[in-house]
Amino acid sequence: MTKEERQAIVEEWIKVAKGRLKVVVQVGSLHLKESKELSFLLKDSLIAYCKGVASEAPTLPFYYYHLPMFTGVTLNMEDFMRKAKTQIPSLRGIKFSNQDLVDMIGVKYAGDFNILYGTDSQLLAGMTTGAHGAIGSNYNYMPKVFIRMFKDIEVNDLESARKEQLKCQQLRRIIVKYGNLLGGTVASMKPLMSLVGVDVGPPREPMREMTEEETKMFLNEVKELGVINSDSANFA
Repeated sequence: MTKEERQAIVEEWIKVAKGRLKVVVQVGSLHLKESKELSFLLKDSLIAYCKGVASEAPTLPFYYYHLPMFTGVTLNMEDFMRKAKTQIPSLRGIKFSNQDLVDMIGVKYAGDFNILYGTDSQLLAGMTTGAHGAIGSNYNYMPKVFIRMFKDIEVNDLESARKEQLKCQQLRRIIVKYGNLLGGTVASMKPLMSLVGVDVGPPREPMREMTEEETKMFLNEVKELGVINSDSANFA
């Protein structure tokens, strides 16, 4: 999305939230110019860069988004968070979207940080390694699966939690399978949002929309998993 579209979405969410929800805004961008415009300041080092972003809203909690698959930043997050907390007063946590749980457990003991795990297909492992919560795409269309997983973890019923995680894995395989045909998994997740009553429109280029035949095959495969019921917006 463009910077203007992202800004409009944030403004709309604030209106809808009406003080009932805390709105967390992701200001980073893969487009350097827009990222500068959104954060207002760019420095030579990652810590200095983050400090500049955080300084634009010093009274709000700042979270670092660790997404090495897209950013190419593969720094050790335990070391980064230890150093960053001495220079960024508002640093409160991290969204850890990486499968390196050895690194994440180091973050757990690097300070009093709120850790949000961002790899849905590995959430169970992330939670047992020390994450406090999660942010991800799959929670939009199958929240009940993950709510049950959280409850299973709380009572130490790991066998039940593993079964819930498997449902996510099975659905993710289908999403990736069709995403590879469409140019990205965003394109294959959009039909799922329609299933739960939220039409989010078609994907943008270079991704393409599913054909009518592809949509039919995709939805049949999803329904065969048995993870959808008639309760709108809640996969079983």
